[in-house]
Amino acid sequence: MSCSYFRGMVQGELKEASELRTNGHITLPVNGESRAFLILMLAVHGRTRTVPRKISFAILSHLSIMVDYYRCHEGLELFSDLWMQHLKGTFDITHRSQWMNWLLISWVFNQEDIFSEITAFIPLISTDTIDSGEWPIPKEIIDAMNKGQYKYIEKALDILQGFYQGLIDGKVKCLQVGNEGWEYCAMCCYNTPGALITHMKQMGLFSPRPQRPYPGIRPDYLRFDCFKEMESNLKLTDELHYHCDLARRVGAILNKTPYPPNLEFADIALPRP
Repeated sequence: MSCSYFRGMVQGELKEASELRTNGHITLPVNGESRAFLILMLAVHGRTRTVPRKISFAILSHLSIMVDYYRCHEGLELFSDLWMQHLKGTFDITHRSQWMNWLLISWVFNQEDIFSEITAFIPLISTDTIDSGEWPIPKEIIDAMNKGQYKYIEKALDILQGFYQGLIDGKVKCLQVGNEGWEYCAMCCYNTPGALITHMKQMGLFSPRPQRPYPGIRPDYLRFDCFKEMESNLKLTDELHYHCDLARRVGAILNKTPYPPNLEFADIALPRP
């Protein structure tokens, strides 16, 4: 039998093994969706001709839970490759309701390309601590995604606060120094720190500094959108201060922040199923 769960049940000293030896059969409750359980039983008992070559995403989701629970990975390996060929084209990473389905499917059925993509995407757009909910996803995977999310946010906050400190210390200057009258550069240097700190306070990014798990902060918002809300701190008729504009300067430095890393199977300190 290709399921270590059932093999241990019927070959050991459990009551099921005793019942099998006495009666020649045992009755087990069905845990989970009945159609998925039937497919599982057909596959592990070698009834390969009756195993469907195409299944729905919902059935595959149920099967991923059962295969993980009953430890039947080897018995479903050939079929899972066929199923994934049919369903990979339906993978849409923007469907939030399917994130944990695909994460478990990719882990259980050894689909590292999907696993890598989704473990990079979830930390990028989550606004709270990542939680698998009722999905039996290993804690090590969830912890690794949360760690990547936290490090990204902390780096972005360090950059923003470092930029502010550089402005008030005079280390970050008007980009047009030497190109025009002092009064314009002074206005730029004096206005920029005030505008920056005002916007950071409004967005909850400054004093007190946000702490883990950073509720409400989306890494991709910090990367792409937060600086768009920082309205221009200078309203000049000429274009000399175009690149001094607060939104552009903050956007330029935040765009250098590395994305949260995508995970590979080797990054998870667990034996592959």
